[in-house]
Amino acid sequence: MATKDDAAAAAKEELADQLRRSVANAYAFVRGQETTETFLSITFEELLDQQIERIEGPGTDIRPNVLDRIQKVKQDMLSAISEIKRQPDSFFKLPDATKDAITEPNPDPLDSALA
Repeated sequence: MATKDDAAAAAKEELADQLRRSVANAYAFVRGQETTETFLSITFEELLDQQIERIEGPGTDIRPNVLDRIQKVKQDMLSAISEIKRQPDSFFKLPDATKDAITEPNPDPLDSALA
């Protein structure tokens, strides 16, 4: 008796899986067609214009263009470097092998020559 119920449940589950696959395949086909039509409706020149606009176009405070973002990163980095150079050596912690991952206790003399 249990095997008959088990077989019926397995058949029912197989049918449910088959129906899910059919619906998923149909949905994937429709979405694939929509995506293909979307790609076909845009030209390479339009994509170039969009990228140029993103890089050089007008930006806002919330969403600056790429050139403005690069300029901000540059200014922040130069400001941080200037502040680091102003600090005395005692401001920075000494290397601690128990806490630091890749800090060499003896800095390379070439590093100071490049600074």
